[in-house]
Amino acid sequence: MVGSGARPQFLAISRKPNHPPSTSPMEALSLKLTAEPSVNESIGETSSQSVVVAVDRIFTGSTRLDGDAIVDFVTALCQVSMDELNSPHHHPRMFSLQKIVEISYYNMGRIRLQWSRIWQVLGEHFNRVGCNQSEHIACFALDSLRQLSMKFIEKGEFPNFRFQKDFLRPFEVIMKKNRSVTIRDMVVRCIAQMVNSQARNIRSGWKNIFSVFHLAASDSDKSIVELAFHTTGNIITGHRCETQCSNPNTYGEDCSLDCGCNNGGTCNQLDGGCNCGRGYQGKLCTAPCPEGQYGYNCKEECLTKGQGNKTCDHVTGELSCPAGYEGPTCQQPCPLNHWGKGCTQQCACKNGADCHHVTGVCQCLPGMFSEFCTEETHSTVEEDKVWVRGWFPLLFELSCLLSRCKMDVRTRALSVLFELIMTAGHSFRSHWWRDLFNVLFRIFDDTKLPEHQSEKAEWMRTTCNFALYSIGNVFNQYFDILGPMLLRDFYVQIHWCVQQSNEELAKAGATNLENLCHHWGKGCTQQCACKNGADCHHVTGVCQCLPGRTGKNCGQPCPEGTYGYQCSQICKCQNGGKCRLNDGECRCTAGWMGTHCTEVCPESYYGDHCMKQCDCINENFVCHPVKGCVCKQGNFF
Repeated sequence: MVGSGARPQFLAISRKPNHPPSTSPMEALSLKLTAEPSVNESIGETSSQSVVVAVDRIFTGSTRLDGDAIVDFVTALCQVSMDELNSPHHHPRMFSLQKIVEISYYNMGRIRLQWSRIWQVLGEHFNRVGCNQSEHIACFALDSLRQLSMKFIEKGEFPNFRFQKDFLRPFEVIMKKNRSVTIRDMVVRCIAQMVNSQARNIRSGWKNIFSVFHLAASDSDKSIVELAFHTTGNIITGHRCETQCSNPNTYGEDCSLDCGCNNGGTCNQLDGGCNCGRGYQGKLCTAPCPEGQYGYNCKEECLTKGQGNKTCDHVTGELSCPAGYEGPTCQQPCPLNHWGKGCTQQCACKNGADCHHVTGVCQCLPGMFSEFCTEETHSTVEEDKVWVRGWFPLLFELSCLLSRCKMDVRTRALSVLFELIMTAGHSFRSHWWRDLFNVLFRIFDDTKLPEHQSEKAEWMRTTCNFALYSIGNVFNQYFDILGPMLLRDFYVQIHWCVQQSNEELAKAGATNLENLCHHWGKGCTQQCACKNGADCHHVTGVCQCLPGRTGKNCGQPCPEGTYGYQCSQICKCQNGGKCRLNDGECRCTAGWMGTHCTEVCPESYYGDHCMKQCDCINENFVCHPVKGCVCKQGNFF
């Protein structure tokens, strides 16, 4: 204690000359305090204050320790902190945890290499404390981590360094391992605040930020998913727009420097570093993972024991199948635009062309040739270039999503695909239609279906069923053009659907056969007058409106307050919220959130989707859920 700066007179009373030589200091102190009780109280209070000051000096003096000593000091303090938090004899104490935060502030000015060693210890401690079963302790740790991160990011980051990524990693760990919805919500809000205030200074930390949002996207709590989605949207449309290069492989202030990333690696357009894809490593992502390892940063161990001659794929970790095939029994061809061993090779074909799943040879679309389908044939006329370069690649890519994505993505892609066809089909030439239907009929290709029977049944019940109805609607609307050249092909496709064991798909095929002519009545001489994608009954001609539409010709939206099929559903949105006509999803007014717009914005947030954060200048303001910072009652400017 003397060495830390406490005055000796407060630790023990000095021996006076008239005391007997045999009297110890403690005996002298006892005599002194017995004779003067008022001094006892004064010295006790002063001594206590000096001890506090001396203890504080231990932590403030940590800045004078050398690189090895500060790491040892931090390691010991973290151990004491864990002992305090896990003590079974009394309530958890956070004294040492508070001191950890303080010495982090004191030592943040050290050179980055020293600070990196310190944070290896502190970061692991925050990982453990942030996952503590006590929400009080976890909240304190998370808020402390947020404050430290804000201060650290303010300092910026040198090119080709990754200190921010190491510093922000505890947010990922806590988001992934903490079971408390409150804590996970707090993680997302901390990251959102960090982005809103420090976006210009974030460099390598973006990887951690989007990793947290990726975890939040699969969270069971809807509010966490929505907050992550809206914050990600704000990043894409706001903060990053100012620094994004038009060429994704370049970086620098004038986007003149080339990143040189390979094998699917993405370029950090702020510092030029490569973030390697799965299965690759190295500065430019050129080296495959060593044998027996796979995945991001090659950190995953392959499970090859007892698997005979099968080898581990360095990208996915799956046991190897013959080139061009994948799946548990290696009978499923590679997804579209992929080929080769393990289906890891991506097609180099251009202009919407696909490649052979085994050899990778490009199968060019109409009007294109050369090894990678980059050159036009001499027979391509000027009027067809908008089809070859524009419409066809767009529609082709949408169709590719129908066989390799999750159901919600497939459904959205299918809706957009046929909405474009129905809207723009009047401008298509006859040979454009033939090219298009060659792609549309591939949707039903058996070889592209998922291998698992449960997945195949779901695909046929949803995507395949909807696709067949949509193709029927296209035929009905453009029958004069499509009938003469594609009717026989459509009959073949309907015949295949009717033969399937899936009852819904077989029924859809039968219905399409009945509605094949886009006219109605005797001799199919009457033309349907339905609008907005609606079909008419082949006997009566009555329009069968899509959800959200009504009227004789389906030309009117549902009346306000209703939605759905035949506008029969009542909108449940509250507080001025409007419901979407087709499915009734509420779109809340400013200041409200929730499924039915019944929840007021959380404290300190306001505006549309409650995404804006109040930053009031003093305590005379409160955060209004609609207006933001407003004066408290009784205060004014």
